[in-house]
Amino acid sequence: MKFYVLMVLSVLSSNVAFAEDKTKLAQQLMALDGSAAAVQSIKEGMMQQIKQSLPPFIKADFFERLSEELDIKEILEKQKVIYSTTFTEAEMKKAIEFYNTPEGKSIAQKAPKISQEMMFASQQWAQDANERVMLLMQATNK
Repeated sequence: MKFYVLMVLSVLSSNVAFAEDKTKLAQQLMALDGSAAAVQSIKEGMMQQIKQSLPPFIKADFFERLSEELDIKEILEKQKVIYSTTFTEAEMKKAIEFYNTPEGKSIAQKAPKISQEMMFASQQWAQDANERVMLLMQATNK
């Protein structure tokens, strides 16, 4: 009986160690592939949009506090879990290897700009789609 208990504990502890290894690989990959920087870029874009949409009498202190409130650590932790559950350890190791090449570094450097441009393009697309939906609703309800 003791043997089986020890065996189960051994398997459980090795699974925890494996999960920690994958989490570390995920964190390393996120640092290299530009996704962590992209999240920061998205936050900055959000902050800029919020500043533009609010009345001018809003104090600068509000934006400082909002920036602190919108801490990206939370989303980066979620992203780490997503990476470690989506990619295998081998995939992450190969991706890390790639992002350490000149081409990989170049792609990673451009990722935040692409993410920010895609965010704005997606918002514009959603606004345009909303207008088309309204026009279509008006046309079909005549």
